[in-house]
Amino acid sequence: MKKLLFIIGTRPEAIKMAPLILESMNNTKVQTFVCSSSQHESMLTVILDFFEISLDYNLKIMTKNQTLSNVTEKILLGLNKIFQNFHPDYVFVHGDTNTAFASSLAAFYNQIPVVHIEAGLRTYNRYSPYPEEINRRLISEIASIHFAPTKLAFDNLKNENITQNVFEVGNTVIDSLRVTKEIIKKKNIKEIDT
Repeated sequence: MKKLLFIIGTRPEAIKMAPLILESMNNTKVQTFVCSSSQHESMLTVILDFFEISLDYNLKIMTKNQTLSNVTEKILLGLNKIFQNFHPDYVFVHGDTNTAFASSLAAFYNQIPVVHIEAGLRTYNRYSPYPEEINRRLISEIASIHFAPTKLAFDNLKNENITQNVFEVGNTVIDSLRVTKEIIKKKNIKEIDT
C-alpha cells in the first residue's frame, strides 16, 4: 500500500490541500499522513480543525525574528529525522512557500518523489514575489509530478523543458470551496466568527 505524505505549513496551503488530503484519507488503497511545519501555526490550526484533519507530524519550527534560512534549516532537519523512520512513497507540497521548497529539498535528499500542487506559476521576476518566485522554480526542478492549475502554468513548465508527468488540473481552491460548503451544510453552521 502506497504511503502519501502531505506537507503543509501555511493557511493557504492547508485550505488548498484539504480536499486532496480528505480524498486521500477516504481512499482505502493508500495510507495518508499529514505533516505541518507550523509556518503559520495559529492560523493553520483553525483550518485543520474545520476540515477535521489531524497531524501525524508537527515540526513546530516558528520562533520570533527568524530568517528564511532558519525556516529552511529547521524544516530540512525536522523532515530528515522523520524520514529516518518513515519513508513515504510520495511527498505532496503546495505552491511556493518556504515549507513547500524546503520539504521538496528534504524529500529529494531522501530520494522520495515530490508531487507539486499548483505547479508552473511564474512572474519571471526572481524578486517578485520574494522568495516565492525562486521557490516555485526550484520546486519544479525537484518535483517528479507537476499538477498545474491553468494552461498558462502548464505552458510555463513546457517552456522550461519540464514535460514529464505534467498535468493541467485546475485550482484546488475551487475544490476547497465545494468541500467547505458541504461541511457548513452538514454541521448546520449559520455564522462563522471572524
